[in-house]
Amino acid sequence: MAKPQEDRIAEDIRNHFGFLLDKGYGIREVRFFPESFGNWYVLLEASNYFIRINCDRSEISVMFDPEKANSRNQIGLGTLIYYLSKGKHFVGYYDGNASWGKKKQLERLASLLNEYHDQIARLFETNLQTLREDLALSQRKYGELLQGDYSRKFAAGEKVWKGLNLFAVPFKLIGLGFLAYLGWGVSILFMTATDIGLKLLYGSIAATIIVMLAVLALRFLKDLQR
Repeated sequence: MAKPQEDRIAEDIRNHFGFLLDKGYGIREVRFFPESFGNWYVLLEASNYFIRINCDRSEISVMFDPEKANSRNQIGLGTLIYYLSKGKHFVGYYDGNASWGKKKQLERLASLLNEYHDQIARLFETNLQTLREDLALSQRKYGELLQGDYSRKFAAGEKVWKGLNLFAVPFKLIGLGFLAYLGWGVSILFMTATDIGLKLLYGSIAATIIVMLAVLALRFLKDLQR
């Protein structure tokens, strides 16, 4: 079942990261996990390191394994760019909707990797042990900035959500008013009905409307408090 999806993922990587294949990289592995939110990864192999393109819950990232035998020392593309630019170039989170923006995420990451690839490749040709402390420091600083960027993005999302809630207030009030009017009409039918069967029918409908009205009114009040 995963094979067709893995073939499509590999094709996406060829389309967007074809410059890596032109530089001699090979696609070593493609994995798709339908049971885990549709996550996937692609492993690209150079002579002395791996590039791993991950998709975790629709968020796509690029990681480097500078030591093939030790994947615990993975370094993110953002960290490497921050280090190589001496802190001048910070790559934050993708601002768009990750679920709908796969192509834009791939284009963005491919452009960044293409720009910095040769510098990163030269970095990995050096003795990384001598740079480990500097890289670790850059990783910590970059992580702090990334956390701040996430807070900014979350706050922006909350602001948009509040704006949408305010925009929807009149429509919600109209809906509640219509439901209340409908409940009032059914209650009149209940009181004027002489047939027992009709009384039971109108009574159950009225009770259902009252419950719905109460639940929707509570949700409306909670939305206003956000």
